[in-house]
Amino acid sequence: MQQKARKYIVFLADWGEEGPPEDVIAAIKECENLKLTVVWPNNKEAVQSVKDLAMEDRIEVPLTLIDEPILPLIYETRISSPITISFAYPEDVWDIIAVSQEKYNRKWQAQNQGLYLQSGIFADELIQGLKNMGINWVNILPEDMKDKLNRAYIKDDFLILLPEEKRFSNAKKALKYIKTRSNQIVVLLFNGRNTLTAEFLYEMNENMNSYEDTEIKMVTPGQLFNELNYAVPGAWDMTFNTDLTPWLSRPTMWYRLNNARDIIEEYRNSGQATIDFLETLKQEIYQLYRYELITNIQVKRDLKDEQFFQAGLSNIYRLTNRPIPAQINESLDYWPNTDNETSSFDIKSTPYYLRFRNSSATNGDIHIEKLSISLNRDNATYSVEIDTETPAIPFRIEIYMDLNNKRMAGLTRLLNETKNVFLEPDDAWEFAISIEGDTAYLYRFGRIKPKLIEEIKLEEPYVVKIPRSILKGNPLKWGYQAVVFTALKNDENNTEQLQWDISDFLCSEDKLRRRLLRRATRYLPAVRVN
Repeated sequence: MQQKARKYIVFLADWGEEGPPEDVIAAIKECENLKLTVVWPNNKEAVQSVKDLAMEDRIEVPLTLIDEPILPLIYETRISSPITISFAYPEDVWDIIAVSQEKYNRKWQAQNQGLYLQSGIFADELIQGLKNMGINWVNILPEDMKDKLNRAYIKDDFLILLPEEKRFSNAKKALKYIKTRSNQIVVLLFNGRNTLTAEFLYEMNENMNSYEDTEIKMVTPGQLFNELNYAVPGAWDMTFNTDLTPWLSRPTMWYRLNNARDIIEEYRNSGQATIDFLETLKQEIYQLYRYELITNIQVKRDLKDEQFFQAGLSNIYRLTNRPIPAQINESLDYWPNTDNETSSFDIKSTPYYLRFRNSSATNGDIHIEKLSISLNRDNATYSVEIDTETPAIPFRIEIYMDLNNKRMAGLTRLLNETKNVFLEPDDAWEFAISIEGDTAYLYRFGRIKPKLIEEIKLEEPYVVKIPRSILKGNPLKWGYQAVVFTALKNDENNTEQLQWDISDFLCSEDKLRRRLLRRATRYLPAVRVN
């Protein structure tokens, strides 16, 4: 008779702001079959008996974030609205986690392995950064997950838990439920009205100690990752991205938050910033990132929290000696007066023609005024207009085409591999044109690097005709980005040694362009008709 595979169970236990009761801690200490993940409140001092249990690997205490934010929204938020919003501050994500880790280390005299998210809101793009910070696992909200799916996965050498929230009247019913699961790993979340009482835990320990339950073993997420990862299925092709739509329903909030965050960045680069005062400003805006606050404003539409948000923004303007915009106290259901933020960017589209007129000129050497695409039976014609007929310095124009608007379905690095410049992952490109002098080079994305597929002589400046046999489909429905690069050195006789930097690119709003150019790592969004 084939031996039944051992089933592993993970208990994530969150007792809220009070933490686990003393009799629960005593029960865990006495019950050797129990290994729990104990969520400890940030505002409560560590108890020595809990420290001892953690040192003995009887429990795992994960990192919890102070005033937990919605991490993916801070990492990158893009909203199509009356004014395009591209709010992306990954550095804030890592700073918030680092501050919480520092306090965790002081409290527990240990390094955390996992991150417990009260919200369960997560995105795959956070994985590498979390790993860089020594975090090996996270719990996420299991949206639309059927029981037949596993509750734990390994992706990119990172453990992702998708717990079920359950309430059990006693431990026998809990074990009966666990046995009926087809999964080898069962992950249960106990929060809110937590049923993990001392009585429940004693009963659980006694039942697990009986002969018939020897095939069930309780483990911590750290054990799953470090010792039992062979039992966790891989998820190379799966994505674990929470639907963020509910928290984007009132984009005006993100517009105003964006403006306030920009003020802090301008202060940081002003040359007058002190470390202590910069920390004060950051804490002011971090409290506006909180999961509960954003939920209450965006989803529940709580007026009291909306007023708290308005007061927090006003304080940032006040601290930086900036005039407080009159619109800051207006309802978040209406856009503020944006007369001073008007943009000349517009799009014209017909069945045979597409034109992007760029927003106003930047401080760069060369400005892109228009990108036009026209179709006939034989060719797709790409035309770029710049604001000067004969630039005095070496330059190149690059046009990127996103055929499908699918995340990472193509390349994000640009052709000339300018340092720290990429297209947004959602706008990864499949075809690209590089215009240098009187010649254009057409590239197609490859698995590792671009592939040159056509060299085209220009009949007139910056107008490229490409046979429709190469560019199939409907180019008028694709996403585009056009970038002009200028040389940082004046060595015109040795163009291969030139160093290039962005002078301008297509952008729907001047303020957004300035912010993107100011960043150390620049992700450029595509523009499109739809």
